[in-house]
Amino acid sequence: MSDYQIGKVVGVTGDEIFVSLLDHEQSTGSEMGVPESMTIHLASDAGPMPVLIGQPGTFVIIALPAGRLLCMVTSVEMREAKTTASELREVDSAGAFVLDRASRGLATIAV
Repeated sequence: MSDYQIGKVVGVTGDEIFVSLLDHEQSTGSEMGVPESMTIHLASDAGPMPVLIGQPGTFVIIALPAGRLLCMVTSVEMREAKTTASELREVDSAGAFVLDRASRGLATIAV
């Protein structure tokens, strides 16, 4: 079992748990998040193993204060991220442009 962090829980509705995927980051000795390709490489005895994140029917483990919850991915969501008014003011005052970004997430159910 790996402790690789792909995102954070942002909502729970009925039996669904929504996870917002983190952008990929790699620093000295630590890696987290999901690249645009949606593939990460986990260490194994045979070397790095590619793992495709967010495929419906696959499983993720959600950390809880008192343990862990095994969940099955039911769907992947990609939406245009909203730009806040303060971000627009900051960009406007700097004379820059706002680029569209995508917000990625998973819907899961506990199994």
